[in-house]
Amino acid sequence: MDTAWLHMDRSDNPLVINALLVLEQSADIAAVIDRFVELVVHEYPRFRQVVLTRPGVVSVPVWKDVEVVLTDHLQHVHLAPAGLKEDLWATVGPLLDAPLSPDQPLWSLTDIRGLASQQRVLLFRAHHVIGDGMAMAKLLLSLCDEDDVGLPRPRGRAQAPDGPWVERVTARLDAGVDMVRAATQLVTMNPETPSPLMGPLDGTKQVAWSEPFPLSRIQTVRDALGGTVNDVLVSAVAGALHVTLDDPELADLHALVPVYLHPLSAPIPKDLGNHFAPIFLRLPSSTPNAVTRLQHVRRRTHSLKKGQMPLVSAAAVHVIGHAPRSVENVAVDHFAARASLVLTNVPGPRSAVHVAGARIDDILFFVPQPASIGVGLSLFSYNGSVRLGVSADSARDLSPERLARAFAAELTALEAAAKRVGTS
Repeated sequence: MDTAWLHMDRSDNPLVINALLVLEQSADIAAVIDRFVELVVHEYPRFRQVVLTRPGVVSVPVWKDVEVVLTDHLQHVHLAPAGLKEDLWATVGPLLDAPLSPDQPLWSLTDIRGLASQQRVLLFRAHHVIGDGMAMAKLLLSLCDEDDVGLPRPRGRAQAPDGPWVERVTARLDAGVDMVRAATQLVTMNPETPSPLMGPLDGTKQVAWSEPFPLSRIQTVRDALGGTVNDVLVSAVAGALHVTLDDPELADLHALVPVYLHPLSAPIPKDLGNHFAPIFLRLPSSTPNAVTRLQHVRRRTHSLKKGQMPLVSAAAVHVIGHAPRSVENVAVDHFAARASLVLTNVPGPRSAVHVAGARIDDILFFVPQPASIGVGLSLFSYNGSVRLGVSADSARDLSPERLARAFAAELTALEAAAKRVGTS
């Protein structure tokens, strides 16, 4: 699977996971970097290795130990004189475009200075071949001073029944049928309907993020309208796309969504790696009504959760990683043409945490997009609130800032609908 994600990298679309840490004014960035070197670079071999490819019909990438020169992985950037949030957006976007040198371990840290609030900002980047987004989030949180960062425990997948043998056999037969059905759906999916989010890339990214929205208010919406917190957030994303794209002929857009195959509480593997399955979720972006969108999301996510698509998808990525490069490229392009964006939702600490004595005021993620997919939307909850991080290739007809504002407005619209239900 790691090989497959390595080869999905494109010169105009680096497959790099990006995380932005916004620290309090008094933060000692040098101390934070020292802790990163001690707890990540020294502890996890992938941060001290490069990828080499052995020649052959089927190329076999291997890891090779190299000496880490810290200055090769560090850079310092100054914001425009005003140091406003918009200046930070304008600075971060081009940084996400930069490829990581294959001659060095595939990670970097950027100290971004000059924010008017005097907060300190550190951008962490790591290529997807090192590990998936959940592994990178856990790595960053392992730097925290707190022993327990209070990660929420998501609901797991339903377990196989352990009743009478007839029920167990029937359940396994049903799972087998579901796997065949899921494999058929995966192979026969139609290409994405043309939309402002499809087409060639120009390799220049723009970013923005929403204001924090309290999770307690989202939970109130969930309690009144049903579903899960994730359902509410995804329906707000769909609504934000509907409003921002403002296309009367807009069809439902497909999002590539990672489903993690290891429990959140599992320890970080020393070799990190990718332990997730990408699935296709049809977003009700063509539906104008907020409550109806939520109902659609509930039904579609429930169908995906109870089915076998994650396992089938994981197997497909595994097979792609073993194929000759020419076949692999065709397969990757085939599946990339069936989604308009990548959407992730990673739960973070419930309370504020600290690193090297400094409080982390905010954590933002920017999910990478494989092949020709040019839009990434990242939900991340932290300290009782959730934000949406938006990254988009500038060739896409999408304003990240407008989408981020629309996301908050859609959550407010769902909150108003929930209050109407509560008073009816």
